[in-house]
Amino acid sequence: MKKIFLATFVFMFLLVSVWVAAEETGNNPVAVSPGSETEVVTVWQSCPTFSWSAVDQASSYRVAVFASVDGKIAPYESMAVMSSPVISKQIPGPALSWTLPAEERLKTGSMYAWYVQAVDASGNAIGSWSGGRIFQVEQEIRFVGIEEKLGEILKSYGVSEETAANVLNDLKSEVKEVVVPDKVSKTTPGVSGVLGYEGSTNTFYGNNAGASITTGSTDTFIGADAGAHTTTGYGNTFLGYEAGHLNSTGYYNICLGYGAGSWNEIGYYNIFIGKDAGGENDSGNNNVFIGHEAGWSNYSGYNNTFVGNNAGDANSTGNDCTFVGNSAGESNSTGSNNTFIGHSAGKSNNTGIGNLFLGYRAGYNETGSNKLYIDNSNTSSPLIYGEFDNDIVTINGKLGIGTKTPDYQMELETTGENAAFVTNRTDGATTFMNATASYAQFGAVSNHPVRILVNSTSNMMINTDGSLSMASGATCTTGGVWTDASSRALKENIENLSASEAVDALTKLNPVKYNYKVDKTDKHVGFIAEDVPDLVASADRKGLTPMDVTAVLTKVVQELQRENQEYKKIISDLQERMAKLEKN
Repeated sequence: MKKIFLATFVFMFLLVSVWVAAEETGNNPVAVSPGSETEVVTVWQSCPTFSWSAVDQASSYRVAVFASVDGKIAPYESMAVMSSPVISKQIPGPALSWTLPAEERLKTGSMYAWYVQAVDASGNAIGSWSGGRIFQVEQEIRFVGIEEKLGEILKSYGVSEETAANVLNDLKSEVKEVVVPDKVSKTTPGVSGVLGYEGSTNTFYGNNAGASITTGSTDTFIGADAGAHTTTGYGNTFLGYEAGHLNSTGYYNICLGYGAGSWNEIGYYNIFIGKDAGGENDSGNNNVFIGHEAGWSNYSGYNNTFVGNNAGDANSTGNDCTFVGNSAGESNSTGSNNTFIGHSAGKSNNTGIGNLFLGYRAGYNETGSNKLYIDNSNTSSPLIYGEFDNDIVTINGKLGIGTKTPDYQMELETTGENAAFVTNRTDGATTFMNATASYAQFGAVSNHPVRILVNSTSNMMINTDGSLSMASGATCTTGGVWTDASSRALKENIENLSASEAVDALTKLNPVKYNYKVDKTDKHVGFIAEDVPDLVASADRKGLTPMDVTAVLTKVVQELQRENQEYKKIISDLQERMAKLEKN
């Protein structure tokens, strides 16, 4: 009964203190709890409740918590110049207290100074920041065997659950040391201060190791505060100072190293090895983190494998990621389905999805999704680049097939067998380029014509029967007969060739005998392009068109035929006259 009245008295005293402080300060709220204005006070909670006095016209209150290294109390302005607050929250009025959430809990063994300021409805400060209060966080206290009982008694006297919880928290903040009841052995689980325990299924060694266990089984906790908050969790192995420290109901976890998995509460099937590996994991499961601070910030991400110091260090909710190498995927926060292998591979990628980076610093600066980088540098043009969502692969270098020293962008080299590039459309043509021991060839394996393109336009086509078709309309038959394109539709500026032009050109043609320099044995007759008359010459005077010469010859023959007809008529007339003269 004395403890009940003591608890009630402490609670009422705090309320009266808040009211009195509010009356005395006007526009400036007073920081009430936790901590002291004159000396460092020990707080046995990592998530303490902050309370302050009320200010008229206040719409909300700002709470700022700074890390303190020297135990001295300075004004807020001085603290703000030296460092940024580790906690900064705006609490809606009329609330005059706020409890730090589990995900923002303070570090055990550290000192903190905190301040509060009133804010009006427009977001403007009312008055100044309060004076500071300083405190040091130590291991949270559990009142084993009496906490639940005391709560029941308070409720039986009409005290609300919230008030009862505040009373218990206030009592905990006043406790200076843990006292283990005489009737309880120091080898009994569930008692703060346990140094060693070996049960039928649980094994705990270290100060507070397994101190909160209730029905949990098959757990092994070795190290100070290892598994200190585990209640019903089972099948866990925690080795190292604060390894699995905050685990409550999580099961089948392995945490090895200083602070490994220290904040894990309900996560399961995790393996954390290394100092602070998976340190902030709360509900993530099926993770494997190996290395100093590997997966340190992982909160609820699952199915991740991080191997290497700081690998996946910033990952919070990303899932199904594999990071191997020191600092691999170090900045990844929410990205999923990523694979980064290599020192600092994908280091800058924060929210990307579905990336694959292989090599030292591969994809170091890439922040997008569905990318492929293979290289040993942070270049933006890696040896191999790809985009999975667009089915693109780019090789920024020479590709050798059958050779380690290609001289060209893509080179295929073989010995003793044909080398061939083949493109095959299963519902269409199959094209290949082939190099044999005797010749090179290009064409279609399937029964399809082969087109020769220039500027994406077909200029010549070899038909399936072996004939040749030109874009101009000219053709060459299977038998080798060449047909020039001669349609009126293809021509313009059409004029008749005069007999005089044809005769003049023909008389200037100088037939010669010759052989080509490339084959001295093959004799020919013809003309020299540079010497022919302009009428039949090509623009560059390097070649001749047989049709031009044929046209000149045709015109000359036609003219000779015309003249021949005239001569025949003249002769016929003379013969008739001679016949008449003979009769007379």
